[in-house]
Amino acid sequence: MAIELELTTYLQEEEVDKLINQFPVPADYDGVGSKGTKFVFYM
Repeated sequence: MAIELELTTYLQEEEVDKLINQFPVPADYDGVGSKGTKFVFYM
């Protein structure tokens, strides 16, 4: 089970790494979507 989140802005790779480390649940960078950077949160 997972939740997908797409931001409304595009982040650089180092910004993605810093942000992922802030999430309280396991998360992965899922690439670039139609509106911005995408993440997947695992439940």
